[in-house]
Parts: sequence; structure tokens; C-alpha cells
Amino acid sequence: MITVFTPTYNRAYSIARLFDSLQRQTCKDFEWVVVDDGSTDETTSLLAELKANATFPMHFERQENAGKHVAINRGVNLARGEWFFIVDSDDWLPDDSIEVNLRYIAQVADDDSFAGVSGVCARADGSLLLGESGVSLNDMDKKTVERFTEEYIDSTSCDFRFKYKMPGDRAEIVRTELIKRFPFPRFEGERYLSEFYLWQSISELDLKIRWFNTPTYYGDYLEDGLTTNMKEVMLKNPRGRSFIDDFTLGTHVPIKMKLRSAVNYLRYGSYAGCGIGSLVSSSCHPLIVLLALPFACLFPLRGDVE
Repeated sequence: MITVFTPTYNRAYSIARLFDSLQRQTCKDFEWVVVDDGSTDETTSLLAELKANATFPMHFERQENAGKHVAINRGVNLARGEWFFIVDSDDWLPDDSIEVNLRYIAQVADDDSFAGVSGVCARADGSLLLGESGVSLNDMDKKTVERFTEEYIDSTSCDFRFKYKMPGDRAEIVRTELIKRFPFPRFEGERYLSEFYLWQSISELDLKIRWFNTPTYYGDYLEDGLTTNMKEVMLKNPRGRSFIDDFTLGTHVPIKMKLRSAVNYLRYGSYAGCGIGSLVSSSCHPLIVLLALPFACLFPLRGDVE
């Protein structure tokens, strides 16, 4: 069974669309777990109404506003499914999403070298979500376009992004036990931590995902969404961002990304009030951090974010 997990905050205007898409699923081998992250609109009462009308198992809980990553920590402990599928409350699913995903899951479920599967994310008109508004496959190089015509690619998350250079948003479904293995850390007063921590942690185990090229997830980039407002979000969560950058230094990402992360580790850590000496000594890779120090000093955070 798949646990469809939805963290939500003030999305009473959109979560019913996701619910309706779950009601229309051609395969009902799933449950819906929702964690309301302290919404101040009508989300809680709406969820109760939706549960009363659901044709599938549904469970929801409310927490104080702490961020999506904390909601994921809570949601995975509520999950009863063997597979965990994070679906945001402003997005929705094609009618055959669960059916298609389970077909690919059946291909890899007994292979311990696989963490899970992933379809592609698309807009309602069928165009793919490729990372930036207005970007399409016509803007991609020939090799990338060819890879989108293949049925699937088997690779770790890291290789998928950096070796095969595949762009765009994906809809990962992975073994629930793996999500439980890597709970997100919390930083007092902050409400955002990148999901890169989770996906890269799984990749570091050398576990593959079957990346298939069928749309299993619908969405778009909203004006009040995290993607659109990422610069502001980073400034409000500097310790979490600094943690992610230091975590990156200990992974198998390309050296160029590590160097950039080392610079930002110092910039965001300093912005959060940490001393340079402390940041260097506590880093998982102090040598790279020392090399990055001159650049971090030249480009301190002053209200703008890169």
C-alpha cells in the first residue's frame, strides 16, 4: 500500500482539488495522511468534512506551525503503507497515478538495491515542470530530450541529477522505512529545511530509483509557494540552510557544488550569528570551508540571497 502524505498550511482553497483527484483514482490501494501545520484558515474543519466523505482510508492531525520538514517527520510515523508519496496540498494527481506507480513499484519491490520509483511532474495541460516557469523540452539539448523518450532510467538521485543531468520536478515514492531512517533536524525559530537532505541521504546509500517518464503528479509554481519565494525563505532559515550546505560537503555531489556549498555554509552560518572559527571547526569538511573563506568574506549576506 502507498501512503499519500500531504503537509498543508493555509491551503483550504486548494486541498479539496487534491482530495477529488484521490477520490477518482483507478486503484484504491492507498491511504491519505495529512498533517495540518498550524493553519489559520478553514483547513482543519475542511479536512474533517473531507474525511467524512472519503472512499479511502484517511487520517489527519494538526501540529503547531513548524514547517513542512517537521510535518514529514510526523507523517511518516503515522504511515501504514510500505511506500511513502509526498504530495503537496496545492497539487493533485492524475486519475491513474496510484495504478501507474504500483505497476513500477512491483518491478523493483523485491530488489533491495532500489529505494523506490518516480514519475514526472506536469501541469494540467501536460507540459512538464522543468524547474523554471516557461521552460519546455524545446529548450533542452538533444541528449536530454532523448532521455525523456526512454521508458525509465535506473540510478541514484545524485546520478540522475548530476551524471544524467535530468532537469525538472519529480514525484518520488520510496520505502517508508527509508524516510523514517532520515528524520529532518529542527532548528528553533526556523520553519524550513530543504528536502535535498532526505533524497541525498538515500542516494548516499547507493540506492536506486526507477525514474520513469510518465506524468504521475500535477502542479505548478504558485506565487505564494516555496519555489517562488525561496530567496526570502532562505534568509528566514539561515541555520537550516547552513546545515544543508555543510551536509552537502560530505556527500558525493560534484566538487563545484561542494565549493558553492562551502561558501554558503559560511555566509548563512555567519548570518545566523555563528563565529567563523566555530563554523570551520564544526564543519564535516573544514579544509574545503577554509578554501571558501575568502569568497564568503567578500560576499556576505546583506538581505539578498543567491
